Amino acid sequence: AGWGRLCRLLSLGNKRADKKGTCQLHEADLMEWGEGLLFVVLPQPDKDFEHLPELLKRLNGRFPDQIYLGLVPRYDGHDRRNFALLVDIAADAGVPVIATNDALMHEAGRKSMADVVTAIREHVPVQKAGFRLAAHAERHLKDADEMARLFRRHPEAIANACRFFERLSFS
Repeated sequence: AGWGRLCRLLSLGNKRADKKGTCQLHEADLMEWGEGLLFVVLPQPDKDFEHLPELLKRLNGRFPDQIYLGLVPRYDGHDRRNFALLVDIAADAGVPVIATNDALMHEAGRKSMADVVTAIREHVPVQKAGFRLAAHAERHLKDADEMARLFRRHPEAIANACRFFERLSFS
């Protein structure tokens, strides 16, 4: 049933999107089709978090124990401050934080391939893709030791990631 609702959400979001490769969902869509799903809210790195607390509270009110707030290292010098702020926001909203890397590729050596895929999606040559490309190759899958190092000040985020994956069932 959960898989069916996820497929419905993705179909709705893809149909509504203005360009290929994007998915546009609204909060009302999640409220209607989110039963039985687990959500990780990933705040945009270049946005303020002004509306995040209320969004988390609404989602958590509708889907208790299904909402997580993702901590994503951006390697921009602000991770420590942003993580501390997000941990406070999550605690106030009553949702756990979860460690994630927002992976774009399976290994750092694939950055040039990721750049090509981005350029294709954006319909521009790689040489003109500019800031559309990832700034570095850090958005790759990392092993447990590296994730523990990155989130050493927030071990609860690592523990919650483990619990999150233990909750997943798929057949």
